[in-house]
Amino acid sequence: MIDDILKYALRLLSKKDYFESEIRNKLVKKFEDNDGVEEVIKKLKDLKYIDDNRVSEQFIKSQLRKGYGQYLIKKKLMEKGVVISISEIGAYLSEEEDLKRKIAEKLHKYHNDYEKTVAYFYRKGYPYSLIKRLISEVIEDEGYIS
Repeated sequence: MIDDILKYALRLLSKKDYFESEIRNKLVKKFEDNDGVEEVIKKLKDLKYIDDNRVSEQFIKSQLRKGYGQYLIKKKLMEKGVVISISEIGAYLSEEEDLKRKIAEKLHKYHNDYEKTVAYFYRKGYPYSLIKRLISEVIEDEGYIS
């Protein structure tokens, strides 16, 4: 039975990286042998096939490339069973200037619609206070009409 669990886990991991909690849920759902699943999980962790730190780093970078903010990323990680602090996510964040540039682009795209721009970046997970401050800076720097 353990061989079957291991083969299935390796097949899953050959397609993509999983968080420990994700792979555990998939294995328990398929095999219902908790002891066997835990043994396989331990073996995979020892072999470094499961590494939540590595997968978290990849996930955070991917989400940042998609334009998501740190609060939304933290929420998504928590849904996957990974606890991480905002400061850890912040280590991967691009500079505020990059976000400021994106805000300027959205303001232009939305024809200076302040509320639409705030809503867009808030949905992406950026803190409201940061969005407001950077929009104000963009308006001041570039002379947008608010």
